[in-house]
Amino acid sequence: MTPVLEVAHLRKTYGKTVAVADLSFTLAPGGALGLVGESGSGKTTTARMLLGLEKPDSGDIQVCGRPLTEAPRGRPARLARAKAVQIVFQDPYLSLDPRLTVRAALDDVLRLHGHPDRPARVRELLDQVGLGEREAGALPRALSGGQRQRAAIARALAVEPDVLVLDEAVSALDVSIQAQILNLLADIRRESRIGIVFVSHDLAVVRYLCDEALVLHRGVVVEHRGMEELLRDPREGYTKLLLASVPHAGWDPEEIAERRRAL
Repeated sequence: MTPVLEVAHLRKTYGKTVAVADLSFTLAPGGALGLVGESGSGKTTTARMLLGLEKPDSGDIQVCGRPLTEAPRGRPARLARAKAVQIVFQDPYLSLDPRLTVRAALDDVLRLHGHPDRPARVRELLDQVGLGEREAGALPRALSGGQRQRAAIARALAVEPDVLVLDEAVSALDVSIQAQILNLLADIRRESRIGIVFVSHDLAVVRYLCDEALVLHRGVVVEHRGMEELLRDPREGYTKLLLASVPHAGWDPEEIAERRRAL
């Protein structure tokens, strides 16, 4: 089976600072990988390279066997890149136009990509993320944080990308709303078989959605293991520090294994 995402020997520097050093991983269709680390670990730089917002110094990125390392040039190439990889940011205002209602924002994306039945696809997306007619007709400022993030997820899913990158996508939400969004993402993953790259500093969040985690420290991979194994027996001191910084309640390996099977 061709990986939905394949990253090989990715490297990015800023002057003398190495942001990402020799990063490699693969992601199967329907898989979910957590990129975990503190600020400055290189996880957001990696996400930006996947999106084409940063060009790597060296290395390769392929989505479904298609190379994506070079920055897209011209409208057709940019649209193709957008259909390959989409992102949901921590702050949905970065991806939602404050002047457009949720329905208009979704329709705008579909129009740009030439979708043949925009009204039907908009209804499908709203239903998929759990937004009703009231939310569909509202501007972003009239929505709660969780509703805005649902709208941002719908916008990212509009073109049916192969890979969805979530950059700290729940860290600004209340814990109860975090759980709702994580459950939504798990449902989307199960139903669509989309590949998910979940960027976070918080292993307590990553554990609910991801099969495996890649722990980054100053641009270097210190651990890349299955989620259950990583939580049960972290090998590296840096990983242990990350684990020590979040609550451990409910970290039952059997419970986590059950979640994985449910996906």
